[in-house]
Amino acid sequence: MQKRYSYLEKKQSFPDKEIIRTLCDKVGGQRALARKLGKSQPYISKLINNPKIRVSVDFAKLIAKTFNIPVKTIRPDIFQQNY
Repeated sequence: MQKRYSYLEKKQSFPDKEIIRTLCDKVGGQRALARKLGKSQPYISKLINNPKIRVSVDFAKLIAKTFNIPVKTIRPDIFQQNY
């Protein structure tokens, strides 16, 4: 019998999830990052741990503005040009 959720076992690493993890480490955890971005800690956790959820365009822009990083490094699949 084939496993139903085999896609969950494939640990794909997306730039947005790696950046969120890095920022959590930089600012002192998920709660601190959530506070800084005006989101909840469970939302940050869901972004990191749920393989189906990606950082939205608006949230990518907020992260880029808050931490002064290029938005295309967060979601290169959406932002091909400099924003």
